[in-house]
Amino acid sequence: MTKHKTAIEWTHVPGYIGATWNPLLGCKVVAPGCANCYAMRLAGTRLKHLPRYAGLTRPTKAGPVWNGRVADESEAEWLKPMSWRAPHAIFVCDMSDLFYEGHTDEQIGRVFAFMEDCPRHIFFVLTKRVARMRKLIERRYPPAGPAENIWLGVSVEDQVPELLETSAAVRFVSAEPLLGPADLKGWLGNECEHCGTDQSARVWKGLDWVIAGGESGPGARPMHPEWARAIRDRCRAANVPFFFKQWGEWAPAMATARARACMLWPDGERCDDQVAVSQRADPPTILWRVGKKRAGATLDGRFHREFPAAEKRDNGE
Repeated sequence: MTKHKTAIEWTHVPGYIGATWNPLLGCKVVAPGCANCYAMRLAGTRLKHLPRYAGLTRPTKAGPVWNGRVADESEAEWLKPMSWRAPHAIFVCDMSDLFYEGHTDEQIGRVFAFMEDCPRHIFFVLTKRVARMRKLIERRYPPAGPAENIWLGVSVEDQVPELLETSAAVRFVSAEPLLGPADLKGWLGNECEHCGTDQSARVWKGLDWVIAGGESGPGARPMHPEWARAIRDRCRAANVPFFFKQWGEWAPAMATARARACMLWPDGERCDDQVAVSQRADPPTILWRVGKKRAGATLDGRFHREFPAAEKRDNGE
């Protein structure tokens, strides 16, 4: 079994070692999905005493929050991917957003230069700032797009159209945390209804990969099973790889035993301080708060751990 350097499951591409790389640090809350950001929480708690994370968050009653400041990592951190001889699948800036406004164009350009110089690795670039990503990609790579080992993704579904107008070998959506229904109809694979075929438009096909999962950690919000099923079924119909990462803190009653903690399900009702009930389904769906580990990562009794095709690169040996 491959020994990975990160527990983030969707970096565990077969034939590659999953890893993270943080040449740039710091961010700012821009969307509801940022509320329980694990990177923001870590930067303001367990990691705040490390020099590179010091001063990047401010304390609030709800926990640490990004304050907008940024930090440039050490040269050793910058050079890490070059020192890894075996092929790695690397989540870039998982403790930030590469296209955060606080990072300069020059810094972002340097990150892309490093990725280009490490063709044996796959680099996942995931952002909530797709407009800036598209602008910088078009400026740096007209018209073909970045190298095949650089995969571009967004974490907000309404940014999909702009993502699909950005050239990349693989374009993906990470719907995690999944906090509501995500309508991807017409945006998937070669069945994309909104994608042009003119190469000059830099748009050839729809999304190549979809990741979905529930929220974990303090204050986690529950995910309705039907939201995940809808994405799975849409991907299956379009023959697009689907990766179900986790249920998060909450799981359907049928999947687990009674739990001790609870929170109110949006537009549902509180039962006895131990469950969340959604009335959107018929019959109503009950979810128990049991923690990420017990909730697991099976959807309707099976794992969904699918990846886009990735040719293993030469490890240089």
